[in-house]
Order: sequence, then C-alpha cells, then structure tokens
Amino acid sequence: MNRRQFQKLAGTTALATALSPVLAAPRARKAASSVDRLTYDYSQFCAVPERQRIFHAVRGGTIVSERLDERSWRPTDYSALAALPIVGGSTDGVPLTPPLPQLAGQGPFEPSWESLLQYACPDWYRDAKFGIWNHWSPQCVAEDGDWYARNLYEQGSMQGRFHREHYGHPSRVGYKDLCAQWTLLNWQPEQLMAVYRRAGAQFFLALANHHDGFDTWNSRHHPWNAQNMGPRRDVIGDWASAARHEGLRFGVSVHQARNWWWFQTAHGSDSSGPLAGVAYDGRLRLEDGKGQWWEGYDPCAV
Repeated sequence: MNRRQFQKLAGTTALATALSPVLAAPRARKAASSVDRLTYDYSQFCAVPERQRIFHAVRGGTIVSERLDERSWRPTDYSALAALPIVGGSTDGVPLTPPLPQLAGQGPFEPSWESLLQYACPDWYRDAKFGIWNHWSPQCVAEDGDWYARNLYEQGSMQGRFHREHYGHPSRVGYKDLCAQWTLLNWQPEQLMAVYRRAGAQFFLALANHHDGFDTWNSRHHPWNAQNMGPRRDVIGDWASAARHEGLRFGVSVHQARNWWWFQTAHGSDSSGPLAGVAYDGRLRLEDGKGQWWEGYDPCAV
C-alpha cells in the first residue's frame, strides 16, 4: 500500500475518535489489530479542511503520522509497496483483514483469501470461449487512448499536451468537464449487441467504474455517475438488457482499487511555463462549484 492508499484508512485528527489510539498518536508506533476499528467514510474525510488532516505513511516498518503537502507528494511505485505492520498482514499493500466493518456487504464471500478460495468457476464460463469487453467511460471523449483521465494532468505527456491543445489548461478544464461531454448521442447498445452475437461472442462485460471513480450506472454511492450527468442514463443497465436479449451472459468490471493514488495527478500543477504552480482542478471543492455547471457536485466525492 502506498501512502495515499493508507491515508484513506488512517483518517484525520478531527476523526480521531473513530481511530485506535495507535493510529491517532502523533508519533510512530507499531500498528495493532485495532486498525479494523475505522468507521468513517471518504466523504467525512473530504469534509475536514486539508490543513487539518493528518495522514499516515509506512516508514521503516512503522506507521508514521504526518501532514501531507498535496503539491509535492508523489505516489509510491506500484511495484514497491510496503508491507503493512498490522495484524493479519497485507498483500500488495492491501490489508488481508478488512479495515472497515461489514466491508463485504451481504454477499456470499468475505474479504479474505480463505473465503475467496471457496469460489468455483461456473460451468458456462468454462465452456464459453469468446467474449467481448467494452471499456467505455468519459475518458473516451478525447479519443486519445487509455488512462486519459490520469495522464491529461501530466504536463509533459502526449495526452497532457493533447488536452491542453484541444480543451485547455487542466486548472480550468479537467476530467470533470469530460464527464459532462460523454453524452452517447449515437449509442445503440441493441444493435451493437446483435453484432457481438453474430461475431460469436458468448458473454459480454462492461466497464462499471474505472480508476477515475466515475460510475457508469445509476449509482447510489455518489452523484458522479452516468444517470446524473453526461448521457443521463443507466449505461450498465442498458448494456445488461441488450446482452440478455441476445442471450449473452453479462458481467461488469470495477477498477476502483487503484483510484486512490491513480488520480493524484489531478491535485498537482505545472512545474514550468506561464501557469506553473496554478493548481489543477483536482483540488476544487464543493463550494468552488457555485455558478458552474457542476454546482452541487463535490469533486472530492469521486
């Protein structure tokens, strides 16, 4: 787990009552099993003013509390994630014991390796030799490749240059604005699904949520979704209906495990040029939307 991922688990001084004494302490200590006592959610975390937030990092085998500078912070390389000093251990920086109560919901599986090992691959999947996956989200508006939402904020990247040339500087026009432009005016899911079936597909998968955090269905988790903006329709629901009509098995893919650090680029700024140091729109908050098209939509809620 890199610093940003662990920050989501660790919390703030304003929410210290929800944390164990170990994590709320101002100095480094060994973490204990009480790490699983966290009870707040991300919206509560965002509600705390940035300068009041206390973050946590893993340093030298201990969890260290510290303040974080959004402008200078950089994510840990995914291949160098630190092992967490917590009871139950971690894999790829993720606690093997869930840090939040009832994280698994009401499904048949618990968030543990032991539970997941009980999963049995369905017979239909063993027999189906060909399927199609549609990786479709507001990132497709620019038609400039994968990971566009992240890379548009990279000043020297190809997609960063493309975005500045075609849309403007990301301090003014960022990924939030592409969400509104993903209108799907000519989308015909029924016709597409018929083509997929004739091509021999036996199952179809659709992107439900990428690392950008945008939900492509009528989501109850947050308002940045396809029903509230952009196409203003339940994209996943329409895909599902079309697939089942054609007799295809249907599934969704969710990529949100990475979005905590993946979108950190949106919180930076140019390091050179006429707008050096001007914050990108990732640092906008709910109150900044007054009078804008996104008024009432908290950018921090994604």
